[in-house]
Amino acid sequence: MVNAIAMSAYRNKFKYIKVDSVLYRYLVVFFCNVFVAFANPYMPYKANNTQRVQQDIMPLLQQCSNGIKDSCSLLLKQGVPSVNECEIHVCHIIGATLSANGSDREAIPYLQKSCQSNEKLGCSLLGLLYQMSGNIDEAEIAYNAACNNADVIGCYNMGVLQSMRSSSNVGGHAALQSFTRACSMQYPQACFNLAVVYANYKKDFANALYFFHIACDYGVIESCRNMRLLKDSGITLPPLQKKRGLYVRLDSKQKQ
Repeated sequence: MVNAIAMSAYRNKFKYIKVDSVLYRYLVVFFCNVFVAFANPYMPYKANNTQRVQQDIMPLLQQCSNGIKDSCSLLLKQGVPSVNECEIHVCHIIGATLSANGSDREAIPYLQKSCQSNEKLGCSLLGLLYQMSGNIDEAEIAYNAACNNADVIGCYNMGVLQSMRSSSNVGGHAALQSFTRACSMQYPQACFNLAVVYANYKKDFANALYFFHIACDYGVIESCRNMRLLKDSGITLPPLQKKRGLYVRLDSKQKQ
């Protein structure tokens, strides 16, 4: 009898992206143009004002990206376009900065516009804000939109939400699909959670071992422990076949 695999990964914090470094790489690129174009009209302008504004903004951008809220506040005081005025990518950046500044309610309309135009990072952050406010249905919609646009965080967060559904059969099946997509994008925690789904919902311990192997190779220590647990219980890896120089798992159709 194989011991149940620990479900701690489902209960850990989500992979939040509120101050994600990838998000703020977009912030650095776009905010200079945004604030130069939409600078507060009451600011004193001098010769070479554009260069001066850029010089003032860059240190604030770096500080804001490091989570210093006062710097985010100063950026926002420079003046930003409204939801109706902003371009799609800029809407996402403004929403991200508002959220980093603790203004999640004000950020949502900007992120909604961004997500409606299939800006995947905007969808992921929108899903996070919905989730934090308890609006799980809307969070799933936003995460699903991000995942469908190949955003690994959207797929992962979608899987975690699905795994927490009251119906374990429905939630486990849906989570398997989401975690599979995130794992295929080389996200270690998704591979670990995928192994947990195979072990606890599907009772497919061979595939659980396979994905624990992958997560262990990515450096997830708990996955290495679970991998050893399955091996000690006599579980072996699923059948493999060679394809273009690589060994891949046989799926159910190939086995038949």
